[in-house]
Amino acid sequence: MLSSHESTGMAFDAADHLTTFERILKDYEMPLRRLTLSYAPEQADREDLYQEITAAIWNALPRFRGDSSERTWVYRIAHNIAISASLRHGRRTERETFLQEDVISKSLDPEAQSLENEQRRLLIEAVRSLRGLDKQIIVLYLEGLTNGELAEVVGLTEGAIATRLSRVRTQLAEFIRTKAGQK
Repeated sequence: MLSSHESTGMAFDAADHLTTFERILKDYEMPLRRLTLSYAPEQADREDLYQEITAAIWNALPRFRGDSSERTWVYRIAHNIAISASLRHGRRTERETFLQEDVISKSLDPEAQSLENEQRRLLIEAVRSLRGLDKQIIVLYLEGLTNGELAEVVGLTEGAIATRLSRVRTQLAEFIRTKAGQK
């Protein structure tokens, strides 16, 4: 049975829903998995968060009206779920974990790969140290969203985004300098 798709009045049946959902997961799986890495230190928690995000996308898909790009819509859902999950789980003791093997470059020699792994670990630790909107903005920025897309996702002006990004980059650099200096 066909139902009206709220966004355009187009027919939106179960097959369309499934096809669109599968395409979205294919297109956004790695960015969403990287996003979970910023919010959850443990692999099991990241997998749970990823499942919550995909379920939310599935449930929201019939209501997608196309007022924003699909990309910003997906990231808005993902970050709302990640923030809610963070609040639900509260502050847990964070144990550092390294990126999954499929994300780490295999083309580097062992010494260069070790250095890259350490830099990546420090960046992840620095991003995890951020809270709220600052974390959301930098994670989306690292995923390549423009200031305009960032503004659309988080509800700020492009000028406010630029100011926050500048401040957050400075905070991250200072965090990394401090941690690297302790070694």
